[in-house]
Amino acid sequence: MPPLRHETPLDPAVLVAYVGHYELRPGVVMMITLQNNQLYAQLTGQNRFPVHPEGERCFFYTIIDAQIIFDVEANGEASWLTHHQNGLDHRAPRIEA
Repeated sequence: MPPLRHETPLDPAVLVAYVGHYELRPGVVMMITLQNNQLYAQLTGQNRFPVHPEGERCFFYTIIDAQIIFDVEANGEASWLTHHQNGLDHRAPRIEA
């Protein structure tokens, strides 16, 4: 089971800045979507899962012990994400909004 984490409420306007496609490696894309003020992450060929804010840029899954951290530009838009799982960090540039 993933460690117990606490969700931090965020303004939905913040979540919109993270929506997009991020390339982990050629052919493997993390799709971040927003539905009903809930952010979702979906890796190529896998199911979509909700991710929950632990801070303004840090999100966690409840089904696995993994986190997503967004790198944000001065304009508030995310340019990269880092997917952390099993002690490994995978950085992914945003390739499509």
